[in-house]
Amino acid sequence: YEKHQIRLTNLFNEKRVNFRNEKLAELFGVKVGFANDIMMSQSFCNGIVSQLTPLSEEDLIQVQQSIQTPFISDYVRVCNEQTLAKMEANKTKTGYVINNVPKTEGDELFAKIMKKYEGKVVYVDFWATWCGPCRSGIEQIKPLKEEMKDENVVFVYLTDQTSPEKTYSAMIPDIKGEHYRLNTDEWNYLAGKFNISGIPHYVLVGKNGVVLNPKLGHLSNNALKEELEKRMKE
Repeated sequence: YEKHQIRLTNLFNEKRVNFRNEKLAELFGVKVGFANDIMMSQSFCNGIVSQLTPLSEEDLIQVQQSIQTPFISDYVRVCNEQTLAKMEANKTKTGYVINNVPKTEGDELFAKIMKKYEGKVVYVDFWATWCGPCRSGIEQIKPLKEEMKDENVVFVYLTDQTSPEKTYSAMIPDIKGEHYRLNTDEWNYLAGKFNISGIPHYVLVGKNGVVLNPKLGHLSNNALKEELEKRMKE
């Protein structure tokens, strides 16, 4: 399944598109054409761009052949090429660290992760590659991280197996900080520990490893900077 996952996804998408086209024609009298091409391109480009999952040349040709409007077909290729270029550029980026999750008992897991950052204030972000609000929040604080790169603060990102490994690996070079990809049990334990009902979820940890705020909430960059600076002085 993992070997052929992209191909299987494309086959599923093809079946879904055909079903949608049939229903559009049956219920609304919309024939296959421009409107269908737009919806189809949106469906494919979402995976290509948002999930950093470009199509192989073979699959791209197949998708393009299923779109009748030439400029829309060309647009899908442009999106695919831009994503490939972005992924290639990400290979040269620095400022991010991929960490192995410490092998320990569940009740010691968070403390073990935090031990690496003793003496620093830690901003912990529970996120996923498929979570739009998570990625929006990560994008928002990029300027703040750059501004505080020499300060006594570290940004830690925790995700789980629902973030596909290929997408995760392609995405995190653009997210400066410390990264951990937890297994399902590890994620579920921490989700219970911090009462996480949805993501993004933020936790603030002090320089001594003590959790200062288990549910920080979303803050503006200015407000977050003030909070981090206050905690660094403690």
